[in-house]
Amino acid sequence: MIHPRVTVVFRPAGGASTDAIPAANQQVFLDITPSKMTAARTNALGLLVSGTGSGTPVSMDDSRTYSVVVLPTAPASPPTPSSGATLRVSGGALTVMPHISIRLTGTGSGALACSLTIGTTTSSVTSGRSGFIVSNDRTAGAVTLKSDTKMLLASGSTAPAVSITRPAGNITRGDSKRFTVTAPAGFTGVHVTRWRYVLSQTNPGSAAALTATIDRPATEDAANVDSFWEGVMCASGNLSINFVVPVTVRISGNTSVAATVSVSDPVTTTLDVTVAPRGWTVPLTENTESTLTRAIGIFEDLGEHLWSPANARFPMTLGLISRGPNRGCRFVESVTRARIGLHSPNQRGTLECSWHFQDRTRHRAPAGAARPARPNHS
Repeated sequence: MIHPRVTVVFRPAGGASTDAIPAANQQVFLDITPSKMTAARTNALGLLVSGTGSGTPVSMDDSRTYSVVVLPTAPASPPTPSSGATLRVSGGALTVMPHISIRLTGTGSGALACSLTIGTTTSSVTSGRSGFIVSNDRTAGAVTLKSDTKMLLASGSTAPAVSITRPAGNITRGDSKRFTVTAPAGFTGVHVTRWRYVLSQTNPGSAAALTATIDRPATEDAANVDSFWEGVMCASGNLSINFVVPVTVRISGNTSVAATVSVSDPVTTTLDVTVAPRGWTVPLTENTESTLTRAIGIFEDLGEHLWSPANARFPMTLGLISRGPNRGCRFVESVTRARIGLHSPNQRGTLECSWHFQDRTRHRAPAGAARPARPNHS
């Protein structure tokens, strides 16, 4: 039977007929005349045509087989009949195995937006309903598939041991620190889908901890979201990242690819962070006994002892952290001040006294976000 209109389709390795997709805009060579390859092409719908412009449909006979070569671009010289695949038209379709077939399995594998890199060229692709991604690109080089939302792993492999590296030394309230994403040696392509800091800070004099969940906005230092998160630290908590990695299904060369890749949700890794208070202290110094400058009211009023600092005033500075794991937090400092005096030379012994500083933290929820419960700091 002669088919006046033939559609060329790519059917991935291991796929059903329903997984076939039109082989659009391909260069096709076939031996319409036995032992002689004739150049043709497919249009945007995969229809086999010849000639320029919209082209003329090429008819084919389903009673015979054809030697067929389908390429993404025209070669320097026509291929030979022996280099083609032996195919037969069926139901008006000529089914061709694409050079690269990747089958995604797992939740979310259908209609998943990805980027496919072949050699040095990256293109946007979307998996079919059954999870297949196909390409007929025959460029030599590595073949890598990446999703911005899902973890992609070769069949039987596990996620790499990506960790968060904290800065060396202790972290003291007010320090500016950088937390870095660290992948195993030689591994590249880690993409962080979410940075989160779960703050838990118990302030002096408070029975309950101040808690808040701080997510990194997409606009905060977007160029380095896959590398680090940095900012001023004031409260202890737990830092975490959700991350995904690409999968490489061919390391080098230009051999055909038929691979199965598992799809899963991003993997989480965490790091406990301890932020130490500054431990400020102010010493008290006994001054020389001085002359009493007020009227004598009782018999002990013979002199006056003062201590420095006396009636000291310590300014309170509120600083709002604008970026990093503690974004939205404020430093709150409260000071108890006193004037200490002894009014009798007969009172002797040791006077114990301290200045009390409360090194506190507050968190201000971003606009539109729920504000966490917090103790009264007044």
